[in-house]
Amino acid sequence: MKQSIFLQILVICLIVFGWNIFHLAYNYQRNYYDTQLSEKPMILISPYAAMFNALEAQIDTFRSVDFIVVESDSVIAEMLIESYDLGSASDLIGDFNLPSIMKIYLNGKYYDLKQKTDLENIISSGYPEIVINYDDKYWHDTQQKNSVLFRSYLFGNIFLIVFLLIISVFLRLHFESRSNEYWRVFKNSGGNLRLRKKKYWQNSFLICFIPILLAVGAYYGLKYFKFLPLDMDVRFFVGEFIFILLSVLISRIILGKHI
Repeated sequence: MKQSIFLQILVICLIVFGWNIFHLAYNYQRNYYDTQLSEKPMILISPYAAMFNALEAQIDTFRSVDFIVVESDSVIAEMLIESYDLGSASDLIGDFNLPSIMKIYLNGKYYDLKQKTDLENIISSGYPEIVINYDDKYWHDTQQKNSVLFRSYLFGNIFLIVFLLIISVFLRLHFESRSNEYWRVFKNSGGNLRLRKKKYWQNSFLICFIPILLAVGAYYGLKYFKFLPLDMDVRFFVGEFIFILLSVLISRIILGKHI
């Protein structure tokens, strides 16, 4: 009996740990795409630096806007002189009316279609003189990659949930059926079959809690020792617990009067 419970806990632990690795892999890939997108700023060009002050006040509340850098015409002139060693032509460059530049660094996690549309509408409608320079193709490609990644993650979760339920229920029914002879002899010897129900729920408690506690312990242990840079939502562990509990209830319903 103890061996059967140990085997069930071991199998469920393997599924839960595999599920967590799958979730972390999704987070890693999603963070990678978002980080790559965040490294490509939207560049605005305008002959009037004062425009950028008003625009910055408008878009600073956007959660997709990470931070803003404004480079005035004088700063750009200095950069040109330093970059191309134009010290002798500094006076000539100073005579030119160079434009000012605003770099909007975006948070790829939140820069979705709505945020992008709202941001560009504010710029184009309120400041038509500003020229927008942004890699729209790269943004679209990243959105498509994230969409494919999310669908894969969704289908993967559905598969793992079904797999967990099938394996958990099958193992429970298998080992409970194998113990029927033991409980038949126990009953004929004058034993009270209520003990079987008690044992069932005691074992169910172990099956539900041990895999989740081990998974949570492993996660926070890796975080504590800084072996795991990624984060997991605690609700994910709650979801795993719920589906393990569901497998226990399904098994109990199927067994019916046999327990």
